[in-house]
Amino acid sequence: MGMAFDKEDNNKEEDRGYHRYIRKTVFAPYEISRKFFRVKFPYLLETEMTPVYVKGREVAAGKTHVLVRNMGPGGMCFVSDLNLPVGKDIIYMFSSEIMEETITALAYVVWMRKLEDHDLYEYGAEFEVNEHERSNIQKLLMKVQIKINKENMLFDEGNFVYGYPEDYFRRKRKQK
Repeated sequence: MGMAFDKEDNNKEEDRGYHRYIRKTVFAPYEISRKFFRVKFPYLLETEMTPVYVKGREVAAGKTHVLVRNMGPGGMCFVSDLNLPVGKDIIYMFSSEIMEETITALAYVVWMRKLEDHDLYEYGAEFEVNEHERSNIQKLLMKVQIKINKENMLFDEGNFVYGYPEDYFRRKRKQK
């Protein structure tokens, strides 16, 4: 089991219109290091998430939606209303559309933070892809970063969601 401790985000960075406070962080038992650049999207990218492997065995499970904050060739940060386990036991397939291209990758959760005052969780996921797939992700993200730099908040070429994550998940729960 990973290490658990309480921590408040002293940065109090305003992120997409609301203050983030971090109450609990859980890390996987292996070292986390970022080897790749990240593209921070101006809006949250709605992405399908489906568990495909549990402890190495293929599973047929339903899909859900998560909101991606940022993405790089090595992984991504996303928000969900589900409390997911940290570690390599469950491999998820993530799929979304950006700049008229579908981006699909397998990944596992490497860290988790509970967002205070909301029944939401923020996760870091590491992609489980080969170098060819990573190269394709990197090329697309480089094009996205160039467009974001030119258009900034006007960039919306993808499955982007406008507003707060808590409002998005509240609407999703009501639709069920």
